Amino acid sequence: MDLPYSLDADPAGIRSRVADSITGTLWVGAQGHTLPPAGHWLEPFWRAAQADALVLQRTRGALLAAARSLRTIANSTKDTEFLESASEVRAYANSRANCAEHALLDSQAVGNG
Repeated sequence: MDLPYSLDADPAGIRSRVADSITGTLWVGAQGHTLPPAGHWLEPFWRAAQADALVLQRTRGALLAAARSLRTIANSTKDTEFLESASEVRAYANSRANCAEHALLDSQAVGNG
């Protein structure tokens, strides 16, 4: 005999499905893929992930521009402290980009990309 599904009988299963749905939507939104239909309950998660990805992209661009500026100043003054600062800023910006790239590759490996 098949009983109707009951949230009270399976709260962990529902939580797991909802968490998986949100996590997947965050990954997909960060990559700019497949927006849920307008008004769908996952749409705000997709939009939040998309906005976060854009901020990360702009931040990386600003950090790389700052590193270039520091390097230009350092080269003109031969100041080794400026050269080290520029290298640190560039390394940080690239590490953030690598994190985003690995997240994209990981999501593609599990079929979300």
